[in-house]
Amino acid sequence: MRNLSKFYAPPGSVEKAAYALLNLEKGSSITILTGFCVTERLVDGKKVPVAETDGPPGAVLA
Repeated sequence: MRNLSKFYAPPGSVEKAAYALLNLEKGSSITILTGFCVTERLVDGKKVPVAETDGPPGAVLA
């Protein structure tokens, strides 16, 4: 079973979350080959975009 990695993007559009994921991948030696979905979660009473991937642990850092 694969682990699920998550990271929080700054408040804003889901597009920002997608770009944040791409920026993390550029600076890493790990290439994320799996897909991801962007959802929203309540953090401190505010909706924050959350990108999720089923990639390996460490592929997306919190």
